[in-house]
Amino acid sequence: MNEKRVKYLRQIHNHVMSVQKCLNSFASDLIERGRVHDISKFSEPELSGFAENVDNVSTIVYESEEYKKKWNEMRTVIDIHHINNRHHPEHWDNGVEEMTLLDILEMISDWNAATVRYKNGDLLKSVEINCEKYKVDGQLKRIILNTINDHMNNSPK
Repeated sequence: MNEKRVKYLRQIHNHVMSVQKCLNSFASDLIERGRVHDISKFSEPELSGFAENVDNVSTIVYESEEYKKKWNEMRTVIDIHHINNRHHPEHWDNGVEEMTLLDILEMISDWNAATVRYKNGDLLKSVEINCEKYKVDGQLKRIILNTINDHMNNSPK
């Protein structure tokens, strides 16, 4: 094998290894986020606040008037939850624009899981509602929808 080819293969090997290291770091972070997701709900005051309202969730349509009324009743505990969990746009002073891609992946996963909790839950409808609610621009909204279409529609809830 000639010297230029060997040099090129070393460079490509180093590049691939560098990309793998970075992706592995992202993957490790996502796995840790999954492990600790919403862990604050297992402690007070979130534990009592959410437990008091667990029976109502499955009968409410997301973002309906009934939902908004219940949300307002639970405002204090929800605000505490948002402060404790960076995957919620409300955690940040400037909402989604301060989030990382990993925060957004966790947020999308959270939206997906929430669809099974609410009456008539629908992930794509939730994306439409939430993108408007959180002022998610067209490009990021498209990326979220691409992610759902490419990955989440093929994954179990």
